[in-house]
Amino acid sequence: MKVADLKTAQEVRAHATKVQCRINAQRHVVQPEPKKEPEKPVNLVQPEGPVPHPIVRIVSLTSEHFRIKPDELTGTRRTGPMIMPRYICYFIARRFGFSWITIAKHCNRDHTSILHGASIVYGRIATKDEKIIAAINVIGLKVAKTVFHTDWVSVKI
Repeated sequence: MKVADLKTAQEVRAHATKVQCRINAQRHVVQPEPKKEPEKPVNLVQPEGPVPHPIVRIVSLTSEHFRIKPDELTGTRRTGPMIMPRYICYFIARRFGFSWITIAKHCNRDHTSILHGASIVYGRIATKDEKIIAAINVIGLKVAKTVFHTDWVSVKI
């Protein structure tokens, strides 16, 4: 076999291995054991795969509280039942320190929409809307405990 007949790098390597074996057999040289590939390390940080972004969990917990689907919360519909849960989700994410742009990216919105929604919630808190404040505190406490493993500072009436 001529080297020019070999088409791929794999064929060249296989041919080189055969030639090396013949040379070693003539010299009575013992072949070294092939190297074993190291085992994959066990991932202790994320044993079940990648963890979703915390904003995804905030959306999930908010939609669970209001009994709507997460897709509806981040969707394009602008019907009444979706608006306030969506705004509360933005407000809670902002309370946990996420930027307007990061929240917008995960909620499929422009950052100015997030800013507007959170300002509506701030206004409802200022007018002491008990329903909104109660929902914020319940969802915020769930998010704090399950996602961030920290305490939630309640919104006061």
